[in-house]
Amino acid sequence: MASECQSTDCKQMALDKFYDAYALYKADRYLSSMYLCGYVIEIGIKHKFWELGETALSNNLPRSIVTYMFDSVNAIPDDTPKVNEAKRIIGNTIFPTNIRELCEYTQVVADIAFQLSVKEDGKQQEKSKSLSTHLKNSPITHVMIKTAYPKTSEGSFHDLEKFLEALIEWYKKLEFASEQSQLTQFRTKHESNIKDWNTHLRYQEPNVASDSVKSREMMVSCHDFLLEILKFRPAEIRDYQKIVKLLAIQSGDNNLQNLD
Repeated sequence: MASECQSTDCKQMALDKFYDAYALYKADRYLSSMYLCGYVIEIGIKHKFWELGETALSNNLPRSIVTYMFDSVNAIPDDTPKVNEAKRIIGNTIFPTNIRELCEYTQVVADIAFQLSVKEDGKQQEKSKSLSTHLKNSPITHVMIKTAYPKTSEGSFHDLEKFLEALIEWYKKLEFASEQSQLTQFRTKHESNIKDWNTHLRYQEPNVASDSVKSREMMVSCHDFLLEILKFRPAEIRDYQKIVKLLAIQSGDNNLQNLD
C-alpha cells in the first residue's frame, strides 16, 4: 500500500474536513461533527509525516536517527549468519536521499535477509521472517512510509493518541525541538479529546446535551491544530471570523478571539 498522503494534499484535505465538521456542528449534528473532527487531526498528522519524510538526509542529522532506525533491526534475535550479515550491511549502508527512502530501504534489505535465510531442508527461518515482518509492522517505519498508524498490540488504525506519539518521537529523535514542543503542548492541551475520539462514534446513539459540549471542544481542538500545527493563517480559512466567533461565544474561550 502506498502512502495515503502525497505532497500537500492531506493538508488541504484536513481543512476541507474542518469545513464539513463545522457545517454539521452548526446544523446541530454534533456526533457527526465530532466524528469528522477526529479525521481533521488524523489527516493533518498524515501530512506532517509526509512532510517529515521528505527531510533530506545529511551530515547535519543527529547520530541518534541512525540508532533509532537500526534498533528495530538489531532487536530481533537471530543466529542465522546470512541475516547477521544483512544487519551488518544495513548498519554500514550509504543512506538514501531522505528519511522515507531510508525507511523503505531498510525494509527492502530485511526482505532480502528473509529470502536468503533458509534451512538445509529449504524451509525459511521463522526468525528471519520475523525480522521482515517486524519492520513492516513497526510504528517506527510504518508511520513514515504509509503515513498511517499500524494495527499492533499497542495501538490500532485511527488511534490519534498513538499516531501523535509516533510523530512526537520522530521529532525527538531528529532533534526538531520546536516542532516537538509545539506538538507536545497541543497534545497536553487537548489530551481528553484525543483520547476520547475513536471510530466507534459512528455507532453511538446521539445525546444532544453531552454531544453539543464535546463537539464544541473537538472543534476548538481542530481549530488549534490547523493554526498551531498545520500552520494555516486565519486568512486561508473560509469564514474564519464567523467560526471563531461562534466557538468563542459558545465555549467562553476568549483566547479564540485573540487568534483572529
